[in-house]
Amino acid sequence: MVQHRAAEGGGLVFGPLVVVFDVVAERVGRGALRQGRALGETLAKSAQTDALGANVESANQWAYFQARTIRGTVLKTAGEQIALEPNASPEAVKKQIEEWAKTMARWDSDPASGDGRKELAAKAKAAEAKRDLSLARYHHYELGSAAFQIGIVLASAQVITGIAALAFAGGALGIAGIGMLAVGLFAPHAIHLF
Repeated sequence: MVQHRAAEGGGLVFGPLVVVFDVVAERVGRGALRQGRALGETLAKSAQTDALGANVESANQWAYFQARTIRGTVLKTAGEQIALEPNASPEAVKKQIEEWAKTMARWDSDPASGDGRKELAAKAKAAEAKRDLSLARYHHYELGSAAFQIGIVLASAQVITGIAALAFAGGALGIAGIGMLAVGLFAPHAIHLF
């Protein structure tokens, strides 16, 4: 094949230069595709890790929210029950119910500590938004990485077959891979894939 390319390249003087240029271009092209694939896979793994972490954070916040709700319901029920006690002092009952009402109000909203139900719901929703963003990025990075991988295969096939169209197709897939990485990085919700 090398002799065939040298013969096509213009004889003894330019033939070896054509072969050298062809080999260098092919190796540089495949190297660039490999670097793009490595970048895409690294970004995808990072986005996947971020999505998993945000999902765990969201689940933790919602669990804490639910625990606050259950504790508030228990106190409310206890307040209703103590008010129905026949032998209880009305003043003691009123005082206890007021204390529990303050506690329930603090559990409902506590901006100082950030542990009220309203604050917990806001934290959980923020973690869900981060998870969704990371998953959108992940899918774009994975598709970009796949485009680079297929481009590498086509560029390798071009070396074996000598069909220039395969090299161009591999390069086009490399450009598509760069595009998918850019979409994932800058506008992951612009194209809805999954």
